[in-house]
Amino acid sequence: MTKAITTQKPKSAKPSSSPAIARCCAAWERAFQAELAKGEDEIFARVTAHEAYRDAMPTLSAGQSVGEYIACVAQGILIGAIQERRGSKLLYAAQIVLINPRCNDKKEPKREAK
Repeated sequence: MTKAITTQKPKSAKPSSSPAIARCCAAWERAFQAELAKGEDEIFARVTAHEAYRDAMPTLSAGQSVGEYIACVAQGILIGAIQERRGSKLLYAAQIVLINPRCNDKKEPKREAK
């Protein structure tokens, strides 16, 4: 017996208060609609839209962008734009940036000369 593959577009429960998430979701929607308009099937359109979502994510650097990055990863996992396995790695990378003093805005402690 063969099961039919059904795909649904991601659903945002409510508009995001995060501009970064809104930008990522808008990129997803634009790419999805553009592929459908070209006559591509829904599965291919979703793959392209997932790439667009990830490409629209903020860069992973210190400061406020880390929080936005984490929010986009979490939202991406929830809507299916980012696979859970990949999302885990992306969140781990964000954790490394947060704990690495060279990546933080704080000044690195001075080392004593010996």
